[in-house]
Amino acid sequence: MEHAETKEADAETVGGKAPRREPSFVKDHPLKQEVASNGQAQSGVVVAIPTYNEEVAIASLVLAAREYADKVVVIDDGSSDRTVELAKKAGAVVFENGENRGKGFSVQKAFSYAVAAEARCLVLMDGDGQHDPAEIPQLVDPIVNRTNGDGVDVALGFRVGELTEMPAWRKVGKRVLDYATAAGTNGMVTDSQCGFRAFGADAIEAMADGLTEDGFGVESQQLMIAREEDLALENVKIHCRYEDLENTSTKGPIAHGFGVLENVIEMITQKRPLMFLGIPSMALILGAVFMGIHTFQFYNLTGYFSIPYALGTATMGIIGIFGVLVACVLNVVGNFEEKMRRVVRKEVQGQA
Repeated sequence: MEHAETKEADAETVGGKAPRREPSFVKDHPLKQEVASNGQAQSGVVVAIPTYNEEVAIASLVLAAREYADKVVVIDDGSSDRTVELAKKAGAVVFENGENRGKGFSVQKAFSYAVAAEARCLVLMDGDGQHDPAEIPQLVDPIVNRTNGDGVDVALGFRVGELTEMPAWRKVGKRVLDYATAAGTNGMVTDSQCGFRAFGADAIEAMADGLTEDGFGVESQQLMIAREEDLALENVKIHCRYEDLENTSTKGPIAHGFGVLENVIEMITQKRPLMFLGIPSMALILGAVFMGIHTFQFYNLTGYFSIPYALGTATMGIIGIFGVLVACVLNVVGNFEEKMRRVVRKEVQGQA
């Protein structure tokens, strides 16, 4: 009875918000039964590490992370080496996807676990050793340890300046992806691709409910969801190793960068179609109008009707009108989907 009262009091004091309720999609989730059967419920800080063939670094990473967390979870994405074996020996709770499903899929499973375990804070970090577990408290502090009312929902690892060994070509690619992600987050520019992040209880629930990206675009989608849910964010400067590490990405740098950029553009198109499709389409329509005026002026002056100009005008106008219509339809559908999702969430919370 005392435990229940303490838990309720703690929930009421976190940011002055109401106690977090368990989403319906987790109630019958297989992770829920596993968490309960292992006695792992009501965890404080959970560190989750998505892995794919990380046998070189995973054991030492898990051992170091356990010093700063109540539970360390490894979600393996079909590794063919000894990653799973070594992670278990190091004391991690290990989930296996069975086959390679993508980093985003593993991250989604990490959030589902955190909800099922009633974690107050979930820390995500990469499994290749580029992040320093000793910096976990720096990310957790803004979320868990602050009691003066200015805590945040999401702490973002920020690789910057002398704290990172990032090669110059990575810095250029990172900035491109940062600004692309900013287009979908109301202009917020941060380290959009860093995998070292911490999430509070409200953010955990929002991510578990909203993440759909299975690939490397999952970090960008987290930022978009955070903006949609009006979650408080804070950048935390971190170190990042590259020089002594090999294969810090499962793809080549060019393929990885373009893959993430493609995912980001796709998400922006879905989330903000009026900006991404509507504005360029309106520009095409305006271009068609000016080109049409020029065509008729040329005809009045010379008596010659330029067929190439006329075809160009018609093509630009048709594409522009079609683009505006598609943007409007996508915007209506997106808004309707978001409203329905919020209604369903409120109904679930009311029944819980």
